[in-house]
Amino acid sequence: MVIKLLLLASIALGAIASEDEKPALITGVVHSARTSAPLHEYSLEIRAGGRLEHVTTDSKGRFTSALRYAPGRITVRPFDSEATFSMPTRGGLPLPGAATDTLDLAWKGAPLELSVACGPTFQLAWNPHAESDSQPSVGSALARLITVTPDTIDEGAAMETRVRVAADGRAWVRFGALPVRSFPEDSAARLEIVTADGLWKSGIEVSAAELFKSGALDLTWRPCGLIAGSVRSESNRSVPNAWVTLERVGATDDAVLERRRTRAAPDGNFIVTGLELGRWRLMLNPLRHHPYSSPILDLKEKPRAQHSITLDYEGVRRSLEGRAIAGAAVEGAASPPSARVTLQRPEEGVPDESVELQWRPEAGKWTATFVFVDLPLRRYELVLEPSPGEEAAWEKLTLSASPGDDQVSFHRR
Repeated sequence: MVIKLLLLASIALGAIASEDEKPALITGVVHSARTSAPLHEYSLEIRAGGRLEHVTTDSKGRFTSALRYAPGRITVRPFDSEATFSMPTRGGLPLPGAATDTLDLAWKGAPLELSVACGPTFQLAWNPHAESDSQPSVGSALARLITVTPDTIDEGAAMETRVRVAADGRAWVRFGALPVRSFPEDSAARLEIVTADGLWKSGIEVSAAELFKSGALDLTWRPCGLIAGSVRSESNRSVPNAWVTLERVGATDDAVLERRRTRAAPDGNFIVTGLELGRWRLMLNPLRHHPYSSPILDLKEKPRAQHSITLDYEGVRRSLEGRAIAGAAVEGAASPPSARVTLQRPEEGVPDESVELQWRPEAGKWTATFVFVDLPLRRYELVLEPSPGEEAAWEKLTLSASPGDDQVSFHRR
């Protein structure tokens, strides 16, 4: 009798345990780590049991998975929106971003409370304007939050996202977490909205206090311009990834009032929108070609300007070759972590080209070679960019070299 009762008890406990371990929907709520406010329309990537899905929160920050999962380890990647960029840029150059860690959680079936880093949220409203009877469309408009530095003509660090439109027609934006290095706590910024066609924009100064909290902003549309073009060589081949500087100059002189920079695409094309209506010129100092300066483009006369650039090759050119050596290549051991070498001209301050290192055993050591071809004869800076956390493992991360130099090599300790 006792044995029968114990058997029945064990069966009952097993039923309870299996009931607890039954697959269930993953639910929870997402809050801002800074303000503790619930984050609406915030997207998460959930991975569990070899499956992946994206979920989006409702108006109160709550979410529910579409699939059922057994309790256990899950990973959640907060990313808000595919249109929200977590990395700031300055003049087309990426800057270090804020950490956006993937969460590794032991889920036991209870609702999750997630606290994530994010930037400010702004509700947007536009005042009527005199230039048009109808408001420009805000659908797919680009929003940029740009740091403001007094008495400087160069563009500050910028975070980007897209304007979102709620079901009731209200427009709003939410930026990714603002990295302190680019957006200090005491910094001011400018919020700028540019329509998808690039011909209307609105902007407003945002104080340091407003920069790290949410709020409502009243804006006014005004016309702006854009410059699109292409960069090609004298042989009519596209010049990929060339840096293009745009300068707005005075109405009666060449005093520089504002400076912007962008990078041409791999096919040589570029476009810059949201430009003030005024006199602009384009300038290039490309890697393998002579410098270029365009005639003045007056966006007051023609807000949508198209300009093709043809570059002339510069003088004698040679290759710059080198290698990276990362220690003994032991049979069966993993190759060194990934790394790349970037070539740049110190006076330009921007990267020109990069080569990913491909490791292979050579004379008992892990070795990777790199080459930059067709370079004018001058000094260059080579920057080794190892995997995160690997910087201290290398003797030097920067070398100065010229085409034709021997013994150009990086060494891992």
